[in-house]
Amino acid sequence: MILFVGLVFYNWSGIKVFQQALREELVDTHFGALRVRRTGSGAPLLFWPSIYMDGSMWEPVAEAMAAQYEVILIDPPGHGASAPLTDIITLSDCADLVASVLTKLDLGPAVIVGNSWGGMVAIAFADAYPDLCRGIGLMNTSARAAPLWDKLYYRGLVPILRLVGFAGPLSSIALRSFLGKTSFKTRDDLKALIKERLQSLEPRSAANAALSVLIGREEQRAKRPALRWPAQP
Repeated sequence: MILFVGLVFYNWSGIKVFQQALREELVDTHFGALRVRRTGSGAPLLFWPSIYMDGSMWEPVAEAMAAQYEVILIDPPGHGASAPLTDIITLSDCADLVASVLTKLDLGPAVIVGNSWGGMVAIAFADAYPDLCRGIGLMNTSARAAPLWDKLYYRGLVPILRLVGFAGPLSSIALRSFLGKTSFKTRDDLKALIKERLQSLEPRSAANAALSVLIGREEQRAKRPALRWPAQP
């Protein structure tokens, strides 16, 4: 089963009731404590966000799906309330983290939904752990390694990120990467939300995330034709 997910940004002030229903846990991993929040009932549906966002970016979709699934929101290492990212993390490492969460929380095979970085993690997870994967949902996802221009561009930003994080002009540059032209012009609420997430990141974590995902992500195109999942009843 492949899910293609459209993420609809709406009035985030209406999400408070759902947030209160989420059970929060810290799962111990080799990248430190990983914040996991979950609610609902049914087959597991795990969400991994894009780089520099945390599990809250998926709350509107998770709220809509919680009546049919047990929804699981992940704060990746260095993001949200998870432990800082002190080293490079590969897509294979992230796949291992997803498997660790599912195993330690006794959740069983899950559908993994990801945006951008999260979609890359979903591909890596499906390839490495087919027995734990019921399906994947991809949004804004590339299976390619970072192109040379991106590597050069982001490597120039890494020293600044390591020094000050997303303080100052870097947050404005990043906002334009997250939002289309119309949303950037009309959605001040969304701009404020994303800016708050960016500026909450610890500088070393922000730099290591750039090195890991924007610069150093693995090539995965060869994995796509080989992806298989166990037949489901």
